[in-house]
Amino acid sequence: IYPILAKEDYKGDIEANLPFLAMYLYTYATSNVNLIDIFRQISRRDDLGSLAKEIRYLINLIDIFGYDFLNALLILANRTPSYSFKEFLYGLYSVIKSGGSVADFIKEYARNAIKDYEIRLKSYNEKVSTLITIYSFVFILFPLSLLLISFIISYVSGNLAIINQLYFFFFVILPLSYITYLYLIHVIQPKLQ
Repeated sequence: IYPILAKEDYKGDIEANLPFLAMYLYTYATSNVNLIDIFRQISRRDDLGSLAKEIRYLINLIDIFGYDFLNALLILANRTPSYSFKEFLYGLYSVIKSGGSVADFIKEYARNAIKDYEIRLKSYNEKVSTLITIYSFVFILFPLSLLLISFIISYVSGNLAIINQLYFFFFVILPLSYITYLYLIHVIQPKLQ
């Protein structure tokens, strides 16, 4: 199961960094730098995570194995686990092959990638708002209400055993559910660079 999780994490890291790659590419492409040199520059960046590894593989295909740029793009597109990155590479291949404007393609792709990134951030914001409401109820209001009702019942009945029965809830169930809640927030948050 670990290889599957590692692959999904690798794929997620590529897709999280794709909007930033598009912005770097657009910045370099508008300055009329050779596309292979642009990818060489980007492959040295460590802040792109797994995407930088993929681009290093592209550069190795060109420099070490002697592939031309277009064939190296196709090999990388067939190898990468990320559908979005694969789509970008095939699009770049098509634009270069047809003689279109690479700068215009990258500009449009960067614009769309940033819009998608904004949508993911807004979606995350809405999920966190919902989770904050759940947190307020489950971890603050409910335990306090339960404790207050238990104190009232034990005071009225004169039986302190009711409060002793809540130890398991307050010292086992509540902390475990809080840890689960924190893990859930960690899982749904987008990667920010």
